[in-house]
Amino acid sequence: EKIFEENKIDCTIHLATHYKKVHSEEDVEKFIEANIRFPALILQQMVEHNVSFFINTGTFTEYDIGSEPIGENAKKRAHNLYSAFKIAFSDILKGYSDEFGIKAIDLKLFSPYGPKDNEKLFVYIVKSFVEGKQFEVTKGEQKWNWTYVTDIVDAYVKSLRYIEIMKNQYEAFNIGADKVHSIREIISLLEEMSGKKELAKFTKHYPKNEIFLVNCNNSKARRHLGWAPRTGLNTGLKEMYEFYSK
Repeated sequence: EKIFEENKIDCTIHLATHYKKVHSEEDVEKFIEANIRFPALILQQMVEHNVSFFINTGTFTEYDIGSEPIGENAKKRAHNLYSAFKIAFSDILKGYSDEFGIKAIDLKLFSPYGPKDNEKLFVYIVKSFVEGKQFEVTKGEQKWNWTYVTDIVDAYVKSLRYIEIMKNQYEAFNIGADKVHSIREIISLLEEMSGKKELAKFTKHYPKNEIFLVNCNNSKARRHLGWAPRTGLNTGLKEMYEFYSK
């Protein structure tokens, strides 16, 4: 509340989260606090202080994922508990938008990666190549729309510009790379960059709820936001490799 009282705020960009691919009992309250209660309290402060705009961060795992390119009107089907809470907050956001006139953009991010990320797959693999250490992965057949961090940031910048002229109260946009690439391809590119071979051991079992194909339809973001992915996988991996090498 104090932050809203002491500052003239025009727009909230909600980036905070508690994320777990596979959760334990202790994560449930953390999910609720970070993904439901905290942003709902922010929305309430926006109502009380006449803040007009809200940009939310969602995830492709909110969708019922199939082989067809996923559009914003695709059926919702939570891939895990984290995704279920993200879907729930999108509904809360729509409610505030309808009732109180807050204009909201909901960015559904497809597989972000880049330097300074938390210890997810890309960081683990790139650091292993930099250090020349053997590492264990699955067979690496998963094909996803890996989307580089600078392209993700550009989507938020363009959303800030669009939200002021947006006619609807709420809009969702898929933010994902045009092409899908397998983890096998990623490892092959890093082998070429580093000159280091046979570090990867493809012996790990797939998790029970693994997603093998994600295919993003980003045409709505192209039309309305003027956004398009500009950083190819090869360039993004080179930047990551150079960052962790230094």
